[in-house]
Amino acid sequence: MKRSSIMVVIVFVLTLILPVSAATLSVFGFELFLRHELVLAFVNTVTFSGLSVHLLKHTEWKEDKAPVILFTVMLPLAVCDLYLSMWMSKSIIVTLLAVLRVILSAVLMLTGSARRVLKVICTIISATMLLLFAVVAVMFFTFGQIGYKTTVNICVSPEGTHRAEVIDCNQGALGGDTVVEVYDERCRLDLYFIEIYKAPEMVYLGEWGEFKDMEVYWESEQVLIINGLKHVVR
Repeated sequence: MKRSSIMVVIVFVLTLILPVSAATLSVFGFELFLRHELVLAFVNTVTFSGLSVHLLKHTEWKEDKAPVILFTVMLPLAVCDLYLSMWMSKSIIVTLLAVLRVILSAVLMLTGSARRVLKVICTIISATMLLLFAVVAVMFFTFGQIGYKTTVNICVSPEGTHRAEVIDCNQGALGGDTVVEVYDERCRLDLYFIEIYKAPEMVYLGEWGEFKDMEVYWESEQVLIINGLKHVVR
C-alpha cells in the first residue's frame, strides 16, 4: 500500500472512530465517556490537520479510486463526529476543533476526483446536517445550561458490584426531578482517557428536591432500599 493511501486510511479512521464506537456501544447497552476530552480533541485535530495538509500537497492518492471514495463519504461522518463532540464534551473549544476537521474533510472531498453524483449526494447530506447542527448548537450553548444534573449522593453496594447515584435534575423555572440510577461496576473499562461502561439503570424517579430527605442504602448486592421500598436491580 502506498504511503499516501495509508495516510488516507488514518485520516478516515480518525473521523470514523468516535461516531462508530459510540453507536456500536449503544447497540449493546454501553456508553462511552471521554475523560480529558480537550486533550483528545487537540491531539486528534493536530494529527488530522497534519495528514490532511500533507495529502493536499501530495496528490498521488487521487490516482486510486478507494482513497477518493473514502474522502467523499468521510464528510457526512465528520459532521456526525461534530454532533457527538458537542454533545459529549459540552465544550465550545472541542466543538470548534471538530468544525475544523469538518472543513478539512470538505476540502479533501472537493479536491478528489470522485464521481460528481457521489459528491453531490454527500454534499447535500452534509449541508442539511450542518444546517440542523447550527440550530441545535445555538440552542444548546444558549439554553443548555438552564438545566443541569448534579450527583448529590453515591451509595456503593456491600461488595462493590453496584453503585447507586442520587441525582438532582434541576430545570430552573420548569422545576425538575430526583433520579436514582444504578451502575454495574463489573461492566466498566477504564482506559484513562476513555471510559466504557454499561448504561445505568434508572430505578427511581421522584419529585424535584426530594433528595434532601431521601434515605438510600443497599440491603444486598441486588436490593436497593429507597425510602423504605425495595428496588431489585439486575
